[in-house]
Amino acid sequence: MLDNVIHKHIDNMDVIERAMKEEIDQIMSNIDIDLIMVNPETELAFVVEAIKKSLFENHIPKAIEEGIIFAKNIEKDGEIIIQDTTNPTINQGVIENDKRRD
Repeated sequence: MLDNVIHKHIDNMDVIERAMKEEIDQIMSNIDIDLIMVNPETELAFVVEAIKKSLFENHIPKAIEEGIIFAKNIEKDGEIIIQDTTNPTINQGVIENDKRRD
């Protein structure tokens, strides 16, 4: 079902986000306060570069890969119908039925 595909994608993105935050926290915890006092621009630039490198080499590729997998799973497992309407309550019954299942 499409809802399972969406939930799995959200869970996988949460894992990627947690790993990213943990790595950034690790980088931030290694900041040398004494070096910042001596040369703040250079030291903070080094920290920014370390975070940028982590994001571009580790986390962004994983997020992109997860997005591609998500798109393929949607294509395979569920049909999405987009209705051409301006009626804001068109799916009200569907939403109410979903709330009853929870």
